[in-house]
Amino acid sequence: MPEGLPLVKADPVLLAQLLGNLLDNALKYSEAAIDLTVSVEGEELVVSVKDRGAGIPDAAQATIFEPYARGDQTGPRGAGLGLAVCRAIAQAHGGRLTLRRRQGGGSSFSLALPIEVQPSQGGGP
Repeated sequence: MPEGLPLVKADPVLLAQLLGNLLDNALKYSEAAIDLTVSVEGEELVVSVKDRGAGIPDAAQATIFEPYARGDQTGPRGAGLGLAVCRAIAQAHGGRLTLRRRQGGGSSFSLALPIEVQPSQGGGP
């Protein structure tokens, strides 16, 4: 994780729930190590959870963030609300949650949050 990351205005409990859900899903479905990366891209802080599981089928990618959607009916059971709640949390913070297929297999879920404007340091006007 890079040093000196900027601040974002967010509810820490809700962000912990969002990231916990993404990490839990990655652990359930991944066949290898999970990568968690944080970077600054433009005016956003981007947190990505990347796995090496089977990936989300193309047909399910359009609806995976909808309530009661489950990308894999054969794996661990769940209500299908987790990713819908995650996207709602991201949107409530002025951000977005996206899914990309990883080259070599797996999925990458990325949370992009707007960076807070930092007050200038110093005593000038």
